[in-house]
Amino acid sequence: MKEIFGSETKARIIKFLGMRGGYSGRQIAAHIGKSPTQVFKALHQLKKNSLIKQFYNPNYYTLNPHYHYFDELVALVYKASQTEKKYLPHLEEKRRIDPFFIYQIVKLRGRAKTHIPKLSDLLRQYYA
Repeated sequence: MKEIFGSETKARIIKFLGMRGGYSGRQIAAHIGKSPTQVFKALHQLKKNSLIKQFYNPNYYTLNPHYHYFDELVALVYKASQTEKKYLPHLEEKRRIDPFFIYQIVKLRGRAKTHIPKLSDLLRQYYA
């Protein structure tokens, strides 16, 4: 995932938010073991690329369910998390994906994909 997102910090943030949902920047920093400065810089860049969004409270972040390739992003997170056993107990047993994201995928299925950014091409190649 590091090759896709450009840094290990961004990859860890995407993986963490994909598995757990909304968390504050400081909680994310504590969990992934990076400094808050690094995490907030990465969060800002990911938000600018519309991969994440602020969740209700401006201090909390989650994956952006309106991202054009949200289902591919969730599939990538799922595939990457299978190699890390520490995430698996927090996931729903049957699907191994958070139920909120399953709902969002079903809700957004069939949306017109107006453009294909380079990141989405990389996501498709990575988990295919």
